[in-house]
Amino acid sequence: MVLDNLGDSLKRTLKKIANAVHVDAKLVKEVVRDIQRALLQADVNVKLVVELSKTIEKRSLEEKPPAGMSNREHVIHIVYDELVNILGESRELPIKKQIIMMVGLYGQGKCVHPQSNISLSSGDIITAEQLYEKYRVNYEEDRLDDGSIIDVSSADIYVPSFNPKTLRNERKKVSHLWKLQGKHLLQVSLDAGNDFSVKVTPEHPFFILRNGNFLKIRADELRSDDYVAVPREYSITGKEHDLFTDLKQHDFDVIINPSSAKTILHSRFDIILEAVDNLNYKRNYCSFTLDLKKGRVPIQLLEGTDVPRDYLTLKSKKSHVNIRFPRFLTCDLAEFLGYFIGDGHLTTTYVEIISADTEIINRVKTLSSCLFGIKPYVKKDKRSNAYKIVLASTTLASIFKNLFHFPPGKKGPNLSIPDCMLSSSDLILSRFIQAYFDCDGSICKSYRNIEITSESRILIKQINLILHRFGIFSCVSIKRVHAKPYWKLCIEARYT
Repeated sequence: MVLDNLGDSLKRTLKKIANAVHVDAKLVKEVVRDIQRALLQADVNVKLVVELSKTIEKRSLEEKPPAGMSNREHVIHIVYDELVNILGESRELPIKKQIIMMVGLYGQGKCVHPQSNISLSSGDIITAEQLYEKYRVNYEEDRLDDGSIIDVSSADIYVPSFNPKTLRNERKKVSHLWKLQGKHLLQVSLDAGNDFSVKVTPEHPFFILRNGNFLKIRADELRSDDYVAVPREYSITGKEHDLFTDLKQHDFDVIINPSSAKTILHSRFDIILEAVDNLNYKRNYCSFTLDLKKGRVPIQLLEGTDVPRDYLTLKSKKSHVNIRFPRFLTCDLAEFLGYFIGDGHLTTTYVEIISADTEIINRVKTLSSCLFGIKPYVKKDKRSNAYKIVLASTTLASIFKNLFHFPPGKKGPNLSIPDCMLSSSDLILSRFIQAYFDCDGSICKSYRNIEITSESRILIKQINLILHRFGIFSCVSIKRVHAKPYWKLCIEARYT
């Protein structure tokens, strides 16, 4: 099918030249752009496409046609010659016993809206635009007439990809990221109880069920009575997330043995002043040396081998009290974050979780002591029957803001699940989901369904996607309360 599409695209391009009234620079650029798109969609090597495009454009604009040949015929001849240089001349195969190797293309590029969410096999959920910009920094970007493209075949980017032969999602490697300018997009919505849609190019492939046949068609060939294949479940590799690496980007001190602290710094710097000068955050030299005698070392100056593998003892610059903090994302920390996203509140000086459920209150108190070494105080909420569980710690509040990107004050529409949680194992993620649903979930008495509602569309879309990792299909819809939009996720099944 890919080769058929390539042949059809090239035929349309050559027909455009043949039907042109006259050949000018505008037509040549348009033809080159069409050829680029056709070859890239057929997974032809990017550098080869760019080289071919430049050659066709240069020859078409600079070479004069031979005597007796029109400009249109000359441009068609140039395109033919350059394609032959890539594909080779045609040849007759003798009718006899011989070995023939069949070579096929492994896939086809797909274009979506910049804000479309991409689920990576690592568990990360990122928009198409963010993915492109992330790799544009360190990888060479080739400019095309209608956009740009990055060869990321050397990077380890994997996505769940549908295999029409096995009818399963499989882990496939991404080879290129392609950014188009001014491309016409189609919006496709499914009648699946979700307030979701996807914007794609007309040639974007969809797998559908039509009249009992399983087909692969273009987006512009979809009909309203088609059934589109969507993933019900996908798996990710999952990884152990070392929070020490993320903490090093911020202004925290780690408390270690004073003699070890002195030994470590002297092994890396000739003088202490050199260590101070290497800090990204300004420190007073006298205060630095005084803290060093107490074993307080800026985390930026340490390596993973310098600190314990279980818990870190941390202190922010403005805090006077040390706290414990797990070095790795654990099941218990994931559970605490689930409670916080559901019913939590953050200020610059404390972390607070509000609940009327005695079981949750006791569990949060236990986790606070085990994870952070903090004994929270509990007080009655004057406006409801709930209780406030307050963890007074400037250091912990700073970690929640800088490491997990939770906004102080009202969480609002931009609340999202931390990236480290999305890429964690299913076991850790399940503890987060359980805690979050314990706080924000509700069970309908009349129907077999569970639902959660949030002001954050980002959060609800993330929950919808990560539930697929457990084979749970959910529906998302929008509702308005006093003209303010809220997003509702519903899980409904026979045995919910």
